[in-house]
Amino acid sequence: MRSILVAAGGSGSDAPVFETALAAAKPLAAHLDFLHLRPRLGEAAVNTPHADMAIGPGLTSTLDRLETEITRRSRAGERHFNEFCARHSLEVVDRPVAAQRVTARWQEVVGDSLECLTFAARHHDLLVMGRPSGPNGLPADLADLLLLRSGCPILLAPASGRHSVTGTVLVCWKDTPEAAHALAASLPLLKKAERVAIIGIQDDDRVSVDSLKAGLQAAAHRLAWHGIDAETKFIPAEGRLASEIISATAQAHGANLVVMGAYGHGRMRQVIFGGCTQHFLRDDSFAVLLAH
Repeated sequence: MRSILVAAGGSGSDAPVFETALAAAKPLAAHLDFLHLRPRLGEAAVNTPHADMAIGPGLTSTLDRLETEITRRSRAGERHFNEFCARHSLEVVDRPVAAQRVTARWQEVVGDSLECLTFAARHHDLLVMGRPSGPNGLPADLADLLLLRSGCPILLAPASGRHSVTGTVLVCWKDTPEAAHALAASLPLLKKAERVAIIGIQDDDRVSVDSLKAGLQAAAHRLAWHGIDAETKFIPAEGRLASEIISATAQAHGANLVVMGAYGHGRMRQVIFGGCTQHFLRDDSFAVLLAH
């Protein structure tokens, strides 16, 4: 994990996103590629509440305000980047350097948000971004769509930022391709962690306790080959939601990072009925690494 893409929004969310990205990059001496996506005016209008209702002179005024806001975010994002690099003494480079240290780069692209970010994410080892806190001219479900389409694991920053993501790491395990992908994607960080705990939750009566416990032990055995001494914990749901159990367990462990597979039951089902992925895409209490 040497190339990390960082979504720079040009808003107040930049600070926790940048700090979380640096927390992931430091133990790995990784490069941080800061990307600001400048949406075209039409896309920004579609993704701004009530903008599509403006007509006549009101439409012109609305579009002017949107253009001003797009420009403001662009300038703010680059300013946040420059201040962040100066504060942390990060060298700005365009190509890999031999020295083992965190480096950075700034770029801005104009175009379709999903298309541009999907392309960029596919050419990086990890994408770090924040949860949506308000209209920003981009699709509100952008993180969801990137999870499904990019093939790149996503690290969602908590509201407070993170000065470490390698203290205690909580890995959520179940026997699914998504969980396996998340575990594999997080290996570089797990190797640097002070403590790794793997939990399995019985929230489906069709899966036996023995099967779940065997999966936990197999996951721990896999990590042992990487020099990671992981503890395991089986948790019966007993009528509780899996998302509630994960949050409570992460809090009890003082977890710096939660690792989990995304949309194991399908996105549409979770959008309609709720689920772990939807919960953690919105809950900014923890840093969460998701992979589909």
